[in-house]
Parts: sequence; structure tokens; C-alpha cells
Amino acid sequence: MIKDLLKYSAIFGLLYGGHYFLSVYLPDKGLGELRDLSQIFLFLLFVKSHILTKFLSKKFDVLAGQVSLGFSVVKLIFAGSYMMICKKIGGYDLSKAFILLFMGSYFVYQTLDVLVMMRFLKEKEAF
Repeated sequence: MIKDLLKYSAIFGLLYGGHYFLSVYLPDKGLGELRDLSQIFLFLLFVKSHILTKFLSKKFDVLAGQVSLGFSVVKLIFAGSYMMICKKIGGYDLSKAFILLFMGSYFVYQTLDVLVMMRFLKEKEAF
């Protein structure tokens, strides 16, 4: 579990650093307005779903793959809702570059999540 959280933290650092680099060198694209909040939101979203998936699959007799698939749908809904809230309620003008970076970060986290879950399912199957 700690190894998985360290992987998520490493990905967070790399994505945040890349997003920061782009916001410094491309300020006219509107990348810096929500940089911190969006990266922290994605990091916490994926870490919480990872912890809940492991907890629910151990606590209840539910297949971890089904729980992970359910959380994948929930994470996509939350990511879309976050962007809608930022645009409508927050009054931020989200540029195409920001949306591409946000969803790119989302898919990097999702890829890591799938890889970690596949390893977890293989370990669980071995027992």
C-alpha cells in the first residue's frame, strides 16, 4: 500500500512540475490560474479511490476489479464536474491548453491506477 502511494506521489510531482513549467513559459494560454488546485484535486481523487478500493475489497467480499471499475466511472464524473464547476461557478475561462493538460494528467493517473490494480489483482489471485 505504501509503495502504491509513493508511486502516486511521484506521478503527482512530475505532473505538477510539468504543469508549473508550462504555466511559467506559456502564461498567455491560461495555464496558471488553477494549476495548484487542479493537480491537488486529481491527486486526492485517485489516492482516495485507491484506498477505498483496497478497503472495500478486503472488508466486504466484493471483487476488487469491479470496485475499481466503478470508481473509474466515478472519477471521470468528478473530473468533468470539476471542470464544469470551475467554468460556470468559479468564473474561470478555461483554455483548450488547460483542458488538455488536465485530462492528460487524468489519463496518466488512470494508467497508473490500472497498472497498480492489475498487480493487486494478480497478488490476490495467487492466494
